[in-house]
Amino acid sequence: MKKHQIVIALFSLLFLLLAVAAAAAPDAVAYMAADTGNDANDGLTAQTPKKTFSSTSGKGVMGILKDGGTLVLVGKGYLSADFTLPQTSGPITFTSVYGGKDYKNEEPKTNPATGFKMAGGKTMTIVSDVTLDDMILFQENAQNTIRVAKGGKLTVTENIVCMAKKDQYMKIIVDAGGKAVINGGIFDSVSGAGEIVLGDKAVILGSGTATETLTPVIPADAGPYAYMAADTGDDANDGLTPATPKKTFSSTSGSGVMGMLKNGGTLVLVGKGYISADFTLPKARGPITVTSVFGGIDHKNAEPKTNPATGFKMAGGKVLTIVSDVTLDDMILFQENGQNTIRVTGGATLTVTDKIVCMSKQSYYMNIEVEAGSSAVIGGGIFSSVSGDGEITISKNAKILDRAADEPDDGFAEVVYLSTSGGSDDADGLTPATAKRTFGAADGSGAISVVKKGGTVVVTGKAYYGGNGSLPQTTAPLVFTSVYDGVDYKNASPAENPACAFKLASGCTLTLPGEVVFDDLILFQEFEQNTLKVPAGATLVVTDKAVLLSKPGLDYHYRILIEEGGTAILSQNAQKVFTIDNQGGALETYGGGKTENGFAATRTYADSFTDVTENKWFYPYVKTAYEYGLANGTSQTAFSPDDKFTVAQALTAAVNIHKAYFGGEVAKAGDGQAWYVPYVNYCIEKGII
Repeated sequence: MKKHQIVIALFSLLFLLLAVAAAAAPDAVAYMAADTGNDANDGLTAQTPKKTFSSTSGKGVMGILKDGGTLVLVGKGYLSADFTLPQTSGPITFTSVYGGKDYKNEEPKTNPATGFKMAGGKTMTIVSDVTLDDMILFQENAQNTIRVAKGGKLTVTENIVCMAKKDQYMKIIVDAGGKAVINGGIFDSVSGAGEIVLGDKAVILGSGTATETLTPVIPADAGPYAYMAADTGDDANDGLTPATPKKTFSSTSGSGVMGMLKNGGTLVLVGKGYISADFTLPKARGPITVTSVFGGIDHKNAEPKTNPATGFKMAGGKVLTIVSDVTLDDMILFQENGQNTIRVTGGATLTVTDKIVCMSKQSYYMNIEVEAGSSAVIGGGIFSSVSGDGEITISKNAKILDRAADEPDDGFAEVVYLSTSGGSDDADGLTPATAKRTFGAADGSGAISVVKKGGTVVVTGKAYYGGNGSLPQTTAPLVFTSVYDGVDYKNASPAENPACAFKLASGCTLTLPGEVVFDDLILFQEFEQNTLKVPAGATLVVTDKAVLLSKPGLDYHYRILIEEGGTAILSQNAQKVFTIDNQGGALETYGGGKTENGFAATRTYADSFTDVTENKWFYPYVKTAYEYGLANGTSQTAFSPDDKFTVAQALTAAVNIHKAYFGGEVAKAGDGQAWYVPYVNYCIEKGII
């Protein structure tokens, strides 16, 4: 029997195991390009896309997806009139990233080559379960609307890319009985009587020509609450909505927010919270939480950096005194001019959570003073000092500047800021304004010297590694992120060279000893393919928050080289986008397990076998066998599909299938031992033969 026939037989067994292992999700896939497609095409490949949506009984993409599935935009998706997306029996996902290829193309900015758009002023109505995932949503002319009707559900993932030709974006309206989960993107407004859930990555402008306003979804057990904006509010307002905020704190018997919160509750900052003189926050009967995130809406706005539009600040040198229990939660605390102080007295407790965002126009931050009999629990933020005779608890997530100066310098901190484009290795790297410029060595002056034992590297600009090299091994994990202390520094513009991203010099390899985590940041592939090498004993983690971008025109991203004894834990998206070269290491899916059904592609077939080309009928079988690590070929450039398939090769393939599904390892051949002996022993041990 010839080799390609054996491979097909083995894969028949593999796919049977897959079917038994897990209930398959709708697997229908349809490709669409309104500009280059044709409804006479089969819609099953990127080269033969459909042109229109049409109906579930028509010739467009919806005829393929009547039971649900994946709609892959490889060109423009366009609606010329109001349109109701036909109801399907299963969920539909819109995306431009599929099969390991990213078809997104943001150029030209005034009319992206790939993405979904509508004619001016038109509306798309959703009546079933629809997800907008890794694709471009483009607002071109008069404002468009996505309406979620009764029974419909819209999910927008954090991978969505929202673009606009003018100064407004699309709006979303959710009818009663409908639901919208908006985890990312930029929209003018999200409103309606339906259920609305907003994630941290969603930006809702509430501006432009939208007539609807974002409606908070307030839990029934929320307790008393009051909205405040010293810059735009009025104490004559009722304080019950973001549109009708109070202006001042006032007293518990006054007309400001404290009149509403005399028994405790939630003070929601939707603009500036400001005191112009020393002020004692009136004593409330219950605890008070101050936040800018409430009812599913994040009102924080850190711009401009010199005077944030949303946040709490005081006139220069003034003091806020707290005499009852107060929590400063998900909000901006801004030090503007002369140093301010928060004083805790009268048996009160001040709690600062790890969601606080501390900003400063100066080289210092606010002070906290805790008098005897009172307490402060500082779970996050940056303060110049926390002092006093009261009880003080400080979390590792909090940064206290004067304590850092008093503690012995062992060359180790938990956080360092890095910006090749705007930093300096002469700076201390401890704040965004004093970021380090280079990675450097553990004993050097770059960022790694600050976190030589492990910690968090906050990328606030370009993080550029200029050649082949290795990060120093740390005793604790090294986490790279662009989201820290409540501030998201990620910036994907311009597409050819993002302003805030991690990248390597052309074609270079970076070795990652120890444990390295790429979390909420942009990983950018710019020129010739780069490699991240995971040696024995090392672990690479790429979370599902990592944004994987390549320079327009490239159809590849990083190569992940997993050496024997190394481990790569990658998000499902990363496994699709990266080129994975597993040379005996472990590949796991971020979030748990290898894959939902036990199998995982461990590398990408790049047409390296000259005798396995796309016009051969067995091409897809060999491609899959190679990507799943079940077959390696007879050399780097040949698969020899017409050769005889030896018993040793058959047993090797059987072992690889068993390992992929059940786990396990194969011992190395001993000195003088044939290479296939460990595979024979494995088969005997596992009852395969």
